[in-house]
Amino acid sequence: LEVKEPILLAKLARIILKVTKGGPNLLSVSKLLFRLSKAQTNDKLLRDEGLCEQILGAMSSQRLESVLGYVVKGAEQCEAELDAIVFLSGSLKNCTTDNE
Repeated sequence: LEVKEPILLAKLARIILKVTKGGPNLLSVSKLLFRLSKAQTNDKLLRDEGLCEQILGAMSSQRLESVLGYVVKGAEQCEAELDAIVFLSGSLKNCTTDNE
């Protein structure tokens, strides 16, 4: 994405998280959220937009079970799902460890 305004990116990420089922779309939005979360100035924005809750929802036990199923089957989608979980975990860590 070429948009640089964090508030627009956060709103877009929130929408994508609501509609995506996984795979490459989830990976893309996970990378976007991770990039946003690296700037401490965006922490409050991410929390205000409700993205921490949505990140937790995207990392639900159902998704983790689904990923484990992909691992067992050796499915191609497994790599994108695992990478998305890593980026989502990092995003959650980054946006919840500020000094406020």
